Amino acid sequence: MATKPRKSLVVPERPEGFICHRAGDENLPPELVAKEIPEEAQFLAGVFWSWSPAHCLVDRFFLSSNEQDNHWLLWLQWANADWEWKTELYAFGPKRDVPPETAALYLLVDAFSYDRQKERLTTAFHEIDEEGLLKLPHLRAIARIAWPDDERYQEPEPEIVPVPKAKTTQGNGGPIRKGTGFYARELSPTDPVYTSGFQVGGWITKDSFPNTKRWEDMTAAERDASAAQTKQKILAEISKGMQESVPRQFGMGTSPSTTGSTGESSNDDE
Repeated sequence: MATKPRKSLVVPERPEGFICHRAGDENLPPELVAKEIPEEAQFLAGVFWSWSPAHCLVDRFFLSSNEQDNHWLLWLQWANADWEWKTELYAFGPKRDVPPETAALYLLVDAFSYDRQKERLTTAFHEIDEEGLLKLPHLRAIARIAWPDDERYQEPEPEIVPVPKAKTTQGNGGPIRKGTGFYARELSPTDPVYTSGFQVGGWITKDSFPNTKRWEDMTAAERDASAAQTKQKILAEISKGMQESVPRQFGMGTSPSTTGSTGESSNDDE
């Protein structure tokens, strides 16, 4: 008797006609031009790259619709050296009757795939920093699809380590998220304030991490150790008052002891 194909409970089928576009490399339709992220945008997830202790990147993603409510918008958020949140439109697609979770998944798949093809993000995120609308199984599935050659996300692991939700506190202008997040974005060498380091709400230069290898030259164990060291270095740098300087709109993400897991249950059903 033939075995029935297994249906994935993590990756829904792509809705017909749901074609996503990477923002920034295309001319945006006029109705998609937005000055800032809407306050009602849903937090999706935070992911972390650590190529070496001096070379890291953490991105957070949000989902909203445009004013005409006919497109889904995927937003990328990061913090600069002054702890000011910087947000940019990352990708967009038609809204139609596509559920938010499905839209978020395929927007990230297509945006990450595009950046991989353009050699902007040649490897999948090294750690899953925070859950939102998208959970660990969704994020691992996104990595498997967008980076099919990355072996770390191809084999499911036996269980999921739950990630605690971020605590919220009431601010003057509404709820803010609080935690111990860490954020970094690589600067261009042509940037006038570039100092051969990376922007992590302050400067962490290569001098802070002597005798480090390039990510591609490390063994798997060395990569894990490097990622852990990077977290500790960054958290030490930002622990001097960053907690109380959180912007109102979205605040900091959490970095609980269980973050960084790439675990996943099979989440498949017959």
